[in-house]
Amino acid sequence: MAVAAGIGLIVIACAAFLGAFVMHLVGRPLGWSVLAVVGGMGALGLAGVTFIADLADRYAKRLQHKEEH
Repeated sequence: MAVAAGIGLIVIACAAFLGAFVMHLVGRPLGWSVLAVVGGMGALGLAGVTFIADLADRYAKRLQHKEEH
C-alpha cells in the first residue's frame, strides 16, 4: 500500500511540474509557476519518505522473521 501511495505522489508531482511548464509557456504570472513547482517538490518529498518508510518496514519484518527462526 505504501508503494502505491508513493507512485501516486510521483504522478501528482509530475502533473504539478507539467502544469508549471504549461503555465510558463502560456505566460501566466510567475507566482503560479513557482507555486506548482513547490507543490511538485513537496509531493516528491512525501513520495521519498513513503518509499523509505516502506523499505524500513520490510527490513524490520525480515529481521523479525530471522529472529523467530
